[in-house]
Amino acid sequence: MFVVVSWLLFGIAASRLEDCSGRFEVIDNWEGGCNVEMDIVIKKGTTAWILGLISREPLTLANFWAGEVGWKGTKEITVRSYDWAGKQSPGSVFSTGFVLNYNPAIKSYKDAIKKITLTLKYTDRTSQKCRIVLDDKPSPKPTPKPDPKPNPTPIPTDEPEPGPNPTEEPTVKPNSPCDKYKRALELSLLFYEAQRSGKLPPNQRVKWRKDSALNDEIVGGYYDAGDYVKFGFPMAAATTMVAWGAVDFKSSYQRAGQWANVKAMIKWATDYFIEAHTSKYELVGQIGLGDVDHAYWGRPEEMTMRRPSLRISASKPGSDLAAETAAALAAASIVFKGDQANPEYSAKCLRHAKELYEFAEKYKGKYSDSIPDAAKFYKSWSGYQDEMAWGAAWLHRATGENSYRTKAMEITSTLGSAGEISWDNKVEAVKILLAITTERQEYRDAARGFCQRILNCDTCKTNDGLVFIQPWGSLRHASNVAFACLAADAAGVTSIPYASAKHQINYILGENTRKFSYVVGLGSRYPTQPHHASSSCPIVGPCNWDNYRSTKPNPQVLRGALVGGPKSRDDNDYVDVRSDYVTNEVTTDYNAGFQSALAALLSTCK
Repeated sequence: MFVVVSWLLFGIAASRLEDCSGRFEVIDNWEGGCNVEMDIVIKKGTTAWILGLISREPLTLANFWAGEVGWKGTKEITVRSYDWAGKQSPGSVFSTGFVLNYNPAIKSYKDAIKKITLTLKYTDRTSQKCRIVLDDKPSPKPTPKPDPKPNPTPIPTDEPEPGPNPTEEPTVKPNSPCDKYKRALELSLLFYEAQRSGKLPPNQRVKWRKDSALNDEIVGGYYDAGDYVKFGFPMAAATTMVAWGAVDFKSSYQRAGQWANVKAMIKWATDYFIEAHTSKYELVGQIGLGDVDHAYWGRPEEMTMRRPSLRISASKPGSDLAAETAAALAAASIVFKGDQANPEYSAKCLRHAKELYEFAEKYKGKYSDSIPDAAKFYKSWSGYQDEMAWGAAWLHRATGENSYRTKAMEITSTLGSAGEISWDNKVEAVKILLAITTERQEYRDAARGFCQRILNCDTCKTNDGLVFIQPWGSLRHASNVAFACLAADAAGVTSIPYASAKHQINYILGENTRKFSYVVGLGSRYPTQPHHASSSCPIVGPCNWDNYRSTKPNPQVLRGALVGGPKSRDDNDYVDVRSDYVTNEVTTDYNAGFQSALAALLSTCK
């Protein structure tokens, strides 16, 4: 479904109104929200623009990449363009979008929105205000004036390459559920290779990716999602989650022939964290600016935007970021302990983990307060205490030192409960980890209670049995719960709803009414248009927003990527459309718990 919006320019008198070309489409609409795409036709050069929205009921606006969102009460929103977005040349078309969320009792955005206006500020110091009027009549999408110097490179087709690269051919052909777990595990590790930033190694298997971002202050690490920012907080959280699965289910990786690959995946992150730890009380927490990065659609190998390094320090603390990175390094130190190929690496990881935890303890604060750009995308909503407990628990597991266990237990006693396990919230994850490492009854009871509360909640599930926690990355949330509860079950915590945990992963692999795999490249029906810039680009030729708008499959198959999934408790509330970043985006943290859950399930196969 889409709805097109006509824009009416208005002056002081109503008779001076005239139509303004442009597009404003509701590309998806559900009870309680809608997803909007906007194309602004720029007739005169602009320096800035302001979007104003007045609603009839309280609402929230999310994922607006091109401007700073401000609030006046709960019913009036103002979005002021960022500098890069406001400066537009005559004849161009500027594209952006956002998500509106409101009371689920409101069935349509038309009932929620009262008025939307757009003010364009021109380079000649004049301005015009547009009133946006919703209607249901489709109109053609606007196109910019042609470039006076067109790119001489031939325009390729969007058709996929003829078959997968030989180095990405499966070593496992799924015939049974256990074979499918093996294949999905293998593919997930290929996805992480597709997300690599920096100088790629000779044994890189995803050949359509090349060296990129070699001028970053800290080279390497992983691009976060379909974009090219290196957000340290979710990268560290994903690394910890993968390393946890590698620690508890090493035999599964060995059985699948993926132990070397998972170690390489973890080390690609931990090498970056070690280099980002530039001094005892300093850690680079982000490279690149989210809004600037999101204005670019193309290959990472060709990006030219400014990519500053943003960091935490004694004067700008970030206990959550430092403690989560400490957790990742501590967990990795267990993975690499006794590694004959690199005997010093485990100790190196542990040394940095201890220093970072000391940093987190000595200088308290939320990282997203110290790195405001990160707050727009990965704000630390839960605070830093959960990461402090989490980091201490992992340091205790890595070192055996009781002082870390005591810290973890003391902090955990103050945390309360949570309804999720995520890159932001580790409250329930740390209780499950302590249940495994301390075997204390209070943590076993807490682990059992969380798993039963989430996995046995029939009113919280879709008709096909998917645990639905929130619209954004619903499959990620279900996978995280499934893995943590499978880990608890494997450690002997009794009465874990094992069948429900297992079903979350089987649902993702295609055990659903649609018979649809939500893992790119797995099965006969899977997402072909993930919201992912580099895989939307052809091997040769230009890549830009035209590739984003293409209705054809991504030319490169992003094997192993887990997409966001259904955005409501309706199993069919999913669309395989590149522009839908709620249902079809991919991120490094989406795959982390999912991959570890695969390893957990594989450990039970005979």
